Amino acid sequence: MKNLKKNQFQNHQRKKRKRVIMKKNQFQNHQRKKKEESDNEDEPDGASKEVFPDQPQDDESDSDDSDIEDGTIFDPQGVNKQEIEDNVSDEETETPSEEVTDSINNIIEELRLKSELPLDQYLTNTEFELTAYDFNTAVFMAKHEETNLGDLIADAILLGAKKIEKVDFSFISGQRIRGNIKPGNITVKDILTILPYDTPICISEMSGQSVLDTLEMSAKDYPFYNDGFLQTSELAYMIDVNVNSTVVLDDKNNFVKVADERRVKDVLVGGQPIDPKAQYKVAAECKVINDKAFGYVFPDAKIINNDIGTPSDLVIDYIQTMDSIPTRYIFPLGRITNSDNDYYITITDFVLNSMNGYSDAIVRKNETNLANLVTDAFLFISKLLDEDVEIALVNGGNIRGNLTVGKINYNNVITTLPFSSLVSITEVSGQSILDALEVGVRKYPNISGGFLHTAGLTYAIDPEIESSVVVDDSEPYNIFVEVSGKRRVHSVLVNGKPIDPKRTYKIIASSFITRDKGDGFVFPDANVIISDFALPSDLIADYLIRLDRVPEEYKQPQGRVVFKKTPQ
Repeated sequence: MKNLKKNQFQNHQRKKRKRVIMKKNQFQNHQRKKKEESDNEDEPDGASKEVFPDQPQDDESDSDDSDIEDGTIFDPQGVNKQEIEDNVSDEETETPSEEVTDSINNIIEELRLKSELPLDQYLTNTEFELTAYDFNTAVFMAKHEETNLGDLIADAILLGAKKIEKVDFSFISGQRIRGNIKPGNITVKDILTILPYDTPICISEMSGQSVLDTLEMSAKDYPFYNDGFLQTSELAYMIDVNVNSTVVLDDKNNFVKVADERRVKDVLVGGQPIDPKAQYKVAAECKVINDKAFGYVFPDAKIINNDIGTPSDLVIDYIQTMDSIPTRYIFPLGRITNSDNDYYITITDFVLNSMNGYSDAIVRKNETNLANLVTDAFLFISKLLDEDVEIALVNGGNIRGNLTVGKINYNNVITTLPFSSLVSITEVSGQSILDALEVGVRKYPNISGGFLHTAGLTYAIDPEIESSVVVDDSEPYNIFVEVSGKRRVHSVLVNGKPIDPKRTYKIIASSFITRDKGDGFVFPDANVIISDFALPSDLIADYLIRLDRVPEEYKQPQGRVVFKKTPQ
């Protein structure tokens, strides 16, 4: 069983790597296409979209019930279709409108008439694919894992609801999301195609305990499909795959109780632990809250507003004011995680250090072999998205442990890089990089969480020169103002060549330092290219899983940060 789960985890990581490469190609192809387009944008074309196999494509189809909707699913491991227990009522599988019975296209036309927007109405554009389904592997992702399209839709529902009530979070079932949107312009028809159901969103109030029971119901079949698997906004949680679901259902497949240990853990609402006794306002499908769709039961739910619009209404309202879909949606945002963290990724024959034997955080004032590995991982993965990235910067405070001799599993990686600050690709000047390096070493020989580790860049520190960095009195970090005197950082090389203060460089780093002024860093000329696209721990895991074992070159620090006097 453990080997099976290990293989599942590794397969998932391989699929993630393919998606990274695919998104890189999509992003670059779209940028290339934009350069080739003429200036005539009077009638923008709709984005290319993918709908699920077997979904009707025209009015000649006899039914709108695709294989994916009628209880038949694709096995996540690529096996032939298998039958699953149907938790959707007969009403759920019928076309939502009595006037519409033949095809998805008819549903789209009905929604168009209600929205009074033409199908070819331009809304915005996207430079990367928004996905609910992996056509390469026949995996219906939205029914068993978080997806970037699920994140976008859940965010649209939440923000739409917040215009009416002070809503805490939102969710939508993966079964409602019926296709992908490829890079390009997005039209009304694209949104109605991926969200064809005319089921309204309502706002309700319920207890934290009802929310916890709902998440158990959502995760009961994980890692296999569940039509009711929930995509969420401002609601985050972890599924413990080592705990079997103990959800009890009645003879109609409706939720009754959780009989034993719960597999959903670490539930956060707006970043805070959920309180089972507190009351929360939720934006979700009315059929889920009121009609026991997918077997959900909310015994204490109180409806506040029974119709704030359909999911397609709310998504259209959300995206039509955007210049383009924000790059934070390139990858899922990490709202739904799982405990597949104890599965083998690679092996190391030597210790990878951030701490010494006395538990001193040497990574906060010296180069370490683990810091070399981390920055190399940052740079490697970033180049899959943008091959022009030259430098990786990682603050020492981001690295919180050692990787010991032996097998490395995902939990080890998360423990070593535990923070949730996402990484971004950003353009900055050489001068901003030089100033950042000065900030990083201003406290030396004392430790500093801002001590910078690098890939693609090397530098030297003259410890005999006192730091002349001027900072303000901001809390919790003293923010950089200027370097008022002689610099202690020198001999800065980018890929072996002296850094040019006037040149622009593409870097990858945590948004904590490039945008949020964490540890006092300031990048005044920063231009974000790809924003908040991955967790540091995911970058390291995706890099390490490619390695049979950690290479010998990481046995010792590689001399990227050295201490020597400034040349005369």
